This record gives sequence, C-alpha cells and structure tokens, in this order.
Amino acid sequence: MDPIETIVLAGYLKRYPRLGSLLVGIRESVASHSFRVAYITFELARMMEEEPGKYVREAVWHDFGEAKTFDHYCASKRFLRYEDPRKSDIVEDADILEALTTFWENNVPDLELFIERELEFLKLTLSKTLLESILSNRSIPYFHRKLRTSEELYPADRIILAGFLKKFPRSDWFTVGIRNPETIADHVFRVMIIADILAREEGADPEEEIVRALLHDLPEAITGDLHRLAKIHVKVDEEGIWRFLGLEKPEETAILKDADKLEFIATAMEYQSIGVKGLERWIEMAERGLATETAKYLAAELKSVVLGDYYVDLLEREEKD
Repeated sequence: MDPIETIVLAGYLKRYPRLGSLLVGIRESVASHSFRVAYITFELARMMEEEPGKYVREAVWHDFGEAKTFDHYCASKRFLRYEDPRKSDIVEDADILEALTTFWENNVPDLELFIERELEFLKLTLSKTLLESILSNRSIPYFHRKLRTSEELYPADRIILAGFLKKFPRSDWFTVGIRNPETIADHVFRVMIIADILAREEGADPEEEIVRALLHDLPEAITGDLHRLAKIHVKVDEEGIWRFLGLEKPEETAILKDADKLEFIATAMEYQSIGVKGLERWIEMAERGLATETAKYLAAELKSVVLGDYYVDLLEREEKD
C-alpha cells in the first residue's frame, strides 16, 4: 500500500467510532482500541517469555481493514460478508481482553453476560488469569488509590493505565481552539503505523521500532499530555515514572522521533484541511526536526493532503479496481 494512503487511512481509524462500544454508551475510536490491543499483546507476549515485537506489529494492523469497511459489531456481521484477517492466539485474546476491560472501566450494565460469552473464546489460560487480575480492581476509583499508594505496577495495572490514554486528549490542539481533539491513544496508534513504514524504508527493524512507538507516551497516562509551554513550567521525574511503571524507557531513535513528528504533521494537515487556521508555523517547526530522508519526503507529500479530495480520489481508484 502507498505510504501516504496508509497514513491517511490510519487517520480515518482515529475518527471512526467503535459501533459495539457506542451501543453500550462508550465513545472510542477504532485506533484507540487497536492501541490497547497492541499494549495487551505486549504484556501477554512478555508474560509468555516471547519476543513481543512481531505480535505487537500484528495487533497494530489487525483492524486496519476497517479504514475502508468501517467498524461492525457482532450482530451486524450476520448479514455482512468481508474477509476477517486471521489472528494469532495472543492477538485474538488481547482483542477480547481489551473490549472486556473497556466495558469494565465504563461500568457497562450486565458486564457478567459479556464476560461469560467471551470467556469461551479466550485461547490462553494466561489470558483468563490476566482478566481476573484486571477485574480484581473493584472500580477505577479503587485503581486510582492503587496509583497513589503502590511502589510499582504490574501487567494488569499497566493495562488499565494504558486505557487512560484512550480518554486523555492531546493538549496542543486546545491551544488552537479545537475542543474535542484526538486522544493520546489515537496519536500513538498512528505513530506506530508510521514507525513501521519508516523502519521498512530506512532499513531498521520494524518490530523493535513499533514497540518503541507503543511505549513512548505511556508515562502520559500519569502526567497527561504536557504541551511545550507546560513543560517549561512543570518538571517531570521521567526516571521515577518508568521505575514506577516497571518498564524500561524506550530508546528515542531517529525512526521514533520522525514517526512522532510525521504523525503531528499529518494531523495538523487534516485539521487544516477542514478549516483550522494558524498551523503553518507548527508544521514548519515539526518538519525542520525530521532526520530521515523517507520522513522528509512523506512530510512534503502530506502537505498537499485535503481530506475530502483524498477520499474522492481514493473512491474513484477503488471503483476502477
């Protein structure tokens, strides 16, 4: 798939809602769901003493086809025909665990019915144990207390914490008047997609880069997203946060840095194409910081993207095929 098309379609998933979640009163994007599926996959793989990279990479892409087909809930699939990608047991279980954890976090009525139905589909004994650990937290307020008093977090704790990124907004966009900006999880999802693209083009290891991208903003589940002005006035104990998380801080490679900046540029262009003004200097600032030749090329291409026009062009290409 063309890299620009991939990046634009990943942006669709940042805006497409999960229909099954909407039915029980939860508003979340397909991208934010895919982000935490990838995170749960990371934890499951580590618990099974497997290298997480290949599974995380699979998880990131597992719902990518929905950028073209839109999301469908279980009952609607009785009447629809499309190819559902095969998933490894780890990613399959992570997908189920993510949905059940989201339902638990949002106090969905009759949660027991959902758990009873989905338990039979879990393939790994470890997944059932992990679900029990997640549900042992009586509520999110109970979990907040753990965050205030614990010395270190464990896999089930980190999975719940990663869910905060599905709700916390990217703060930069408030400063230009966007009232309902993307979430941190939405942003991280597309950083992972772009990191995969850049790694393949630049001869780096996609699995390593995609895991770095997955983890790079996890501390923001504790601090929230601090924009640049805030960071001048607020000092963060990054070493302390990573120690508390029980994880190693990912290396800030050129691929990761460029993927982060490219995702910002893509989002800025999308906002600009629907009428948000005053982003030109932001885009220039991000573009100046790019290091890899692939990222510089993609940034130049992204600057011409207009969402409505791109959709019509894509539609015409697909119809011809």
